[in-house]
Amino acid sequence: MEIKACNDINFVKEMKIALKENGGYCPCAIEKNEDTQCMCKAFRESTEGICHCGLYVKG
Repeated sequence: MEIKACNDINFVKEMKIALKENGGYCPCAIEKNEDTQCMCKAFRESTEGICHCGLYVKG
């Protein structure tokens, strides 16, 4: 299974800044806990698809 960043370079830059400002937690998540730290639990446990914030793609 391959995991890669979104193809939109500007989006990736902006999202990485947001992650850094948010302490490594998904900027889209309300709660900050182990499950919402990037790469979030939902994405790690999925077999394919896009992560909640759209930064990573798996498939």
